[in-house]
Amino acid sequence: MPTAPTRTEASPAVHGVWLFVGSESLLLGAALVALAVLRVEHAGAFARGAGTLSLPLGATNTAMLLLSSMAMVWSVRACERGAIRRGRWAALATAGLGLVFLGIKLLEYRHSIEAGHLPGPGFRFGADDAAPVELFFVCYFTFTALHALHLLVGIGLVGWAAWRAEHQRMHCVGIYWHAVDVVWIYLFPLLYVYRAEGVS
Repeated sequence: MPTAPTRTEASPAVHGVWLFVGSESLLLGAALVALAVLRVEHAGAFARGAGTLSLPLGATNTAMLLLSSMAMVWSVRACERGAIRRGRWAALATAGLGLVFLGIKLLEYRHSIEAGHLPGPGFRFGADDAAPVELFFVCYFTFTALHALHLLVGIGLVGWAAWRAEHQRMHCVGIYWHAVDVVWIYLFPLLYVYRAEGVS
């Protein structure tokens, strides 16, 4: 009968996840730096674009991911202590909060698309600096969609880990989940918080 892997036996898997997260961080980190530079170069236009986004919804999504990270920690600890049922429920709560995040993000996308803010031939924005504003929305849709894709993968991994409910698997998935959450912590202020004066 096979035995559960020990920390030593599973350490290569954990190291592998950290290596993957590190490589992803290089890509996403460079993209976030580029976004920050564009915000400086087109400060007014980017602030006007950010002003069309819903700050309460963005803040709510931030809270959802922070809560999901807490639930992920509880899940890993519960599985480590052999509390499989508790760990499984905490993991499912993590995935559920991730799904809430995606649902809110879809509502935001719908609002932006209906307002004519989807980049492309149909883009419209009532401002003299419409071109830089469109650049803001290119960044908004690109970065948030890329983040949502990573989150969707994370939800699938959390569901798989919840089914197996084994500590090392949950630990590895938790590392990935926290990394995805950290990316949003940077995206939220870059895309939502810096707004044009008088725009709510």
